[in-house]
Formats: sequence, structure tokens, C-alpha cells
Amino acid sequence: MPVPRAHDEVQRLALTLNDMIARLENAFARQRRFVADASHELRTPVAVICNMAEMALLNASSAEEYVSALSDITTEGERLGHLISDLLALARIDEGYTQLEREAIRLDRLVHAVAAQAKSVAVERAITVQVDTPEPIIIFGDETRLIQVVMNLLDNALVYTNPGGEITLTTTVKHRQAIFSIRDTGIGIAPEHLPHIFERFYRADPARVCTEGNNSGLGLAIVDWVVRAHGGTVTVKSRVAEGSTFVVTLPSLSHV
Repeated sequence: MPVPRAHDEVQRLALTLNDMIARLENAFARQRRFVADASHELRTPVAVICNMAEMALLNASSAEEYVSALSDITTEGERLGHLISDLLALARIDEGYTQLEREAIRLDRLVHAVAAQAKSVAVERAITVQVDTPEPIIIFGDETRLIQVVMNLLDNALVYTNPGGEITLTTTVKHRQAIFSIRDTGIGIAPEHLPHIFERFYRADPARVCTEGNNSGLGLAIVDWVVRAHGGTVTVKSRVAEGSTFVVTLPSLSHV
């Protein structure tokens, strides 16, 4: 709407309406981009599964070849399942349907449990995972969602850390804030990509895409939402070829 020069109620109304229209346009643009990105991400694993099945039907001549094809199809199916779960979670978040449980949680124990679950993957990739939780830390929140935060960040570190590298998970308390950090010695993130790293489907560069495996490009977006929903913040520092450090800060119930 045209904005009158006079500093009166009509000008304020026009500015208010323009601001509302701009926010609506941005929301519609984000929705269109999300649908387009989701369609692209879903199309890729579906096409791969169809191609693998067709190749097996046309060319496989032994039980071993059929088993190999089915194994590859299962892997892609699992990737597709993870992607659909992430898309559903984000759709519920956008619609406001996701609600957090609230209970006292030992953050240090939660981090140890997630690291233990990832041990076999780390060993397979020749990556050392260390956990430093020197003291009990109690926070108030949704245990399932906070496990998802730690798991997504650890999965991210495992994907981008080369064999022989190290990942360190640390918990501490500072100024009545619970702090969880995860540092890796991986490939790092270029400075120009850091401001966008928590955006949905954002991928820093083609080199990272090649290493992503089951990574849907949604994990960090979910981490960002869960942390903010708990009244916390998540930040990242990184240097190319040296590694990255993600730091999650959450309100602490107590520190005993």
C-alpha cells in the first residue's frame, strides 16, 4: 500500500498493513520452497529404489546378486523413512501441533547414553568418540526431543569426520546455564555457509553432499527448533579442514 507522507493514523495503518503483507509473502515463499525441496528430496530415493529393483529384475542371475540388490534397496528405504519422519516432525512444528513434555533430566547421563548407542558406528568408521561429563547436570525438558538433539549433532559429526578423527562431547554448567558441546576434527564449514547451517535442506557445498549418506538436510533445523523450544540457543564455530564445534545452551535446574 502507498504510505502517506503525513505522520498520522493513516500512515501508521499503511505501514502496519505493509508489514503484515510482507510477513505473509515471506511465509508463503518459505512454504513453497519447503514443498519444492521436500519433493526433490523424496524423488531421489524413490528413483534410486525403482532403478535398483529394475536392474535386479533384468540382470540378477544368482541368489547372491538378488541379496545384494535387496540390501541396497533396504538402505535406500531406511533413508527414505528417516526423511519422511523428519518432514513429518517439521510439518507438525509449523502447524503448532508439537508439544514438549516437561520433566527433570540428567543431561550428563543422556549424553553418555547417546554416545554409547553410536559407538559401533564410530568404531566402524575408525573415529574416536570421547565423553567428558565431570558432574551431574539437571535440566527441565522433553527427554525424547533432547535425545534427538544430541543424536542429530553426533550423527552430523560422524558423517563429516574422516577416519582417524576424533569427536568430543562435553557437558558443563556456567552462570546457571547447562552447556552441551560437541567438537569434531572433521572437514569443517566455510565462513559463508555458517549463517545458513540451520536452514532446512541447506547443504554447504557439493563436497559435503557426497559424504552425507542418510543425512536429509533437516537434522540441524530440527535441532535448532528443539533447543529454542526449551528456551536455549545453539551456535556453531568451524574452520575448514580443522573441524566444527556446536554448542547448545539450556536453562539448568540445578548443578549438584
